[in-house]
Amino acid sequence: MQTVTFDSVSLDELDGNFTKALKTLFLGHRLRITVEPEMTETEYLNSNSQNRSILEERIKGIESKENVITFSSVSELRQALDKI
Repeated sequence: MQTVTFDSVSLDELDGNFTKALKTLFLGHRLRITVEPEMTETEYLNSNSQNRSILEERIKGIESKENVITFSSVSELRQALDKI
């Protein structure tokens, strides 16, 4: 059995050429087609318990202003970046 996965396909790409490619790849076979929305970055991070733990820890750090650097202007940010 042959499987083809199209990751991150936009709806605009699902045109006649897409159908033609499927017909060429699977000539003479019946297909099972599954469509699901792509995960957001947050969904991806939450899909793994270790990543979710790190994300929650980082959010708590931001909320408590730990390890947060703030700038009062864009020029102040640029000066800091120039030092890196």
